[in-house]
Amino acid sequence: MVLVDACRSGGKPGELYELPGEAVETPPLTGINMHAFRFDHAIAFGRWLLKERYPKKVTVFLIEAAQFEPGAPLSEAVATAMEELAHLLLQRYSDDSLPTEDCVEFTGKGYLVIPKHLAERHFPGDSLVALMRDSRLFLLPIRNQASGGLLMKHRNSRGDRSVFIDEVTRGREIKGKFKAVWQEADAALVVETNV
Repeated sequence: MVLVDACRSGGKPGELYELPGEAVETPPLTGINMHAFRFDHAIAFGRWLLKERYPKKVTVFLIEAAQFEPGAPLSEAVATAMEELAHLLLQRYSDDSLPTEDCVEFTGKGYLVIPKHLAERHFPGDSLVALMRDSRLFLLPIRNQASGGLLMKHRNSRGDRSVFIDEVTRGREIKGKFKAVWQEADAALVVETNV
């Protein structure tokens, strides 16, 4: 996991710092508020919330800010540092094996195949609730299989998941690959089937 934040350490504006997450001293959870939420708060909150699912490797990148006044524009030095950091992150962490567009596949036999990267990102409990609204399929994650829902099964050695979806699609003839988009407002992965 990578965290990027602005900082005020007394350095030169635009200066870039890289810290291993385990070296960051985390503040106590008491006293954290959304008006002063920093990277160290995010790490402390993440450790508390995710427990054993907390990422094994966390890297923090900090950019020395020129100013923190609300609504103030970025200084040229900070904007340049942000661009440089974006290029660095793409070089270091890009994975050419990941698809550029997120798609799911309807098999035509009642199953929906969800690629491994989408399943791990949005459905860590391997369980979901599915519902159709017009031609859109909404896939909502469930924390764990004990809570019910449709169970996702490992389909192949790549780690893709499949879920029997025929009851939800109500016998519609849907086959092939379709774009899947995470919609934060619905807390769901949404698939436009056009059917």
